[in-house]
This record gives sequence, C-alpha cells and structure tokens, in this order.
Amino acid sequence: MLPRLSFLLALTACGRLHFDDVTRDASGDGRVGDRDIVLDGPGTDCHVNHSTAIFCDGFEDGMTPWTYTTITFGTAGATTTRAWGGTHALEAHSDNSANIKYARWGKILASPITTGEIYVRQYMWLPSSVTIDGQASLLVTGNGQSPFPSTFFMLEPSMLTISTDVAPYNFPDTLPRDRWVCMEMQIHIDPSAGFVRVTFDGGSAIQTPLTDTDVAGGYTNVDAGIHYANEVQSPGSLWIDDIVLDTSPIGCN
Repeated sequence: MLPRLSFLLALTACGRLHFDDVTRDASGDGRVGDRDIVLDGPGTDCHVNHSTAIFCDGFEDGMTPWTYTTITFGTAGATTTRAWGGTHALEAHSDNSANIKYARWGKILASPITTGEIYVRQYMWLPSSVTIDGQASLLVTGNGQSPFPSTFFMLEPSMLTISTDVAPYNFPDTLPRDRWVCMEMQIHIDPSAGFVRVTFDGGSAIQTPLTDTDVAGGYTNVDAGIHYANEVQSPGSLWIDDIVLDTSPIGCN
C-alpha cells in the first residue's frame, strides 16, 4: 500500500497510439505537429513520434485524454504558463491546507502490464522554491485496486528515493531544479529479480538492487499531477509535459 506521499505523478497508461504522416515543424527541432500522434480517440498528442508507445500526451488539447480527476485543496490542469513542447503543459498545485491534498488526473489501462519492462518518460519542471519538507513523489506506477501496490520515485529531504512495494532505496539528491528535466523510469517486472532505474537527461541514473517489482494485479493506472500531498508538506507547483509510456526504452527527444 502506498506510504504517505506528496507531489506524485503516477504513470501507467491506456490505449494504443495511431500515427499520421509525420510532418516536421519549421524550427527543425525534429518534433512532429501536435495532431500527428493521437490515442484511440481525439485529443491526445505528443511532440515526437514514439512509434511503439502505449500512451503519449503533450497536453495541447487540454485534459481530454484523461478520464477521471481527484482534486482537493489544490488545482491541476493544462496551462500555457510553461511548456517543454508546443504551448501547453500540465500544471499541478497543492495549497497550504493542513489536510491531505490531491490534484491529479488519471486514466486506466485496458489490460494490466504484468510481465517484461515498463518505461515511463516525462519532462518535468520543479522550482527550487518548492520546499521538500515531507515527501515529493514524482513518478509512480501501480495497481488501481486496494491495497494499491506500487513502484515509485520520490524526493525526500536531501535524498532521492526509489520505492518498490516491499522496500525503499535512498540516494543523494541530484535532481536539477528550475529547468525542464527529462526523467525516465524503467521497471523490470519480477517477483525477486526485478529492479527500478531512473535516468535523468539520458545520462546520470540511480538504480535499485534486485528486488520484488511484481505488484499484485499488474500495473494498471496513470495519474498525472499531485497524487497525494500529506498534511505537513509545504505548498507548491510543478509542471509536466510529454508523458510517454512504453514497454521498450523511450529516451530524451
């Protein structure tokens, strides 16, 4: 079951992508047009063609790809205040209430991922003004049914933590702030020889030892935003753009 959490981005996914003819934009940055990649329905987009992706969203069409929301003592939605690609990103904010806070959107997989590999990639902007005085969870995949087993990456005071459903593993805090950071989490699913690796900007990485990453019921959910902020976590905002989930490596665009 999930422990106490703060800023949390839960990332599993739903549906298969379709691809139109790839058209590069005039800037020559290698990104495709916002409408070139769509999920099984209108509105989902991403700024680079990830041909094997299970899910990809760049928030250019707002929150239309997402099917549920949980917001209490916070806000979450598409914004133009900051974006990695295009003009929109997801901005999530929790306030200073001394209560548990939620500010998230989510979607559910048509079929759980129970074997092999899961890769979750996002671009994230976390301001240095956000005080990590509790826990700040940034990448979480798990099962949407009680007791909600999960595997996740989070910030704690002066450290980074990768936590499986059975144990946390701590590392020195090296996460960049005040800029877009490409973060990719790899989960090798196995009940005893699994591992979790989080890579930053395609270079430096932290990785667990071999451990149990086989959550009961499989990985089923994607939640974007502040999934859970505990009563003592200071208020703050974060921005997320170009979320991709795949069963093979994604990399930084």
